[in-house]
Amino acid sequence: MAGDDGDGQEDQSSGEAAGTAEESEDGTAGDGANDGEATGEDADQAPATDEESGDRPLTLSDHVAAVIDEASGTVRLLNDCLEPMADAPAADAFDTIAESEEVPRTVLLDGELDQRVLDISAQRGVDRIVARSEGQFVKKPAAVQIETVA
Repeated sequence: MAGDDGDGQEDQSSGEAAGTAEESEDGTAGDGANDGEATGEDADQAPATDEESGDRPLTLSDHVAAVIDEASGTVRLLNDCLEPMADAPAADAFDTIAESEEVPRTVLLDGELDQRVLDISAQRGVDRIVARSEGQFVKKPAAVQIETVA
């Protein structure tokens, strides 16, 4: 058994050397600590590069920032994957929702949400509306979640 203990230690040393060799085969430099940092930096830089190149934001917060926080004066329809389906002037929100081939999951409106836009959204099956403000409603459909951004 005493010989086994010695072999086990040698195996661990060999395992460490093999781990270092594997890291080197991957084309990474040195100790492995820099590997994690480089990957983290690359991941942090990728979204900034995507936005700078004109790609659409990928999260709901990014869409809200682009449409409402930036006072774009637009309506944006989003599908289930939060991909933009249509952008139009906010004044055309009713027609944009009504004429959309695919039912939008979310509607972002840089303006006041009125009864007419709320009604067509409920009729089409929209799940959520995010608007700058809410108007006065005679009836408020329970099927549509309404959020306002101040």
